[in-house]
Amino acid sequence: MYKSIIIIPCYNVKDQILKVIKKINLKNIYKIIIVDDFCPQKSGNLVEKKVKNKKIKVIYAKKNLGVGGAFKLGLNFAKKYKPNQVIKIDGDGQHDPKFIQKFITYQKKYPTRMIKGRREMSFFRTKIPFIRLIGNNLISLIIRFITKNSQLNDVVNGFISLPKKIISKINFRSISSDFFFEQDLLIYISKKKFKVNEILISTKYFDQKSNLNEIKVIFPFLKRYFLIILGYYNF
Repeated sequence: MYKSIIIIPCYNVKDQILKVIKKINLKNIYKIIIVDDFCPQKSGNLVEKKVKNKKIKVIYAKKNLGVGGAFKLGLNFAKKYKPNQVIKIDGDGQHDPKFIQKFITYQKKYPTRMIKGRREMSFFRTKIPFIRLIGNNLISLIIRFITKNSQLNDVVNGFISLPKKIISKINFRSISSDFFFEQDLLIYISKKKFKVNEILISTKYFDQKSNLNEIKVIFPFLKRYFLIILGYYNF
């Protein structure tokens, strides 16, 4: 039996998480792990109260861990099920669950590669906020240089899938638990000589305030990856 497990980190997503779960086709999913990242809105409690399905498990962080930390907590829990792949999606609805089957299909085809989402990076075609577009492109250029992988187009995208072989080879304690998580993961995977495939997905952008302020985080991003280039971080 092929086991696909979905991990959804949750922080301030009370208004969206039930809609996200409802859109997931559970037919080919072994388990969904909802990680309440010490959410002040108590998203996990809401899911346990409103959703009754044995495939859905809610776990709780004892403190706010950040999106990467919440994913790692969910992954440690998922390992007991011995999954063939683990898929991470966001709980705020930006990642359309209809693409989950595409991730499963690609992961089966490439069982030793990381599969990640790639958005159409066009301001006019997707209405991506302009500041986010500039930041994403800049960070993608830097990560391409560090990983020596010119095929990467959307390194900040958090819709990802990891196969069991990569999961077993990665020391997740070496990877950032905050908003550097996806980029650190790409660097680590590249250094371990694993390949990465990107698949085209769509993303929804909402009017509500994001948990991540692009202006405030771009400089920490630049500082961190400049130091990585200089060799101050080891993976």
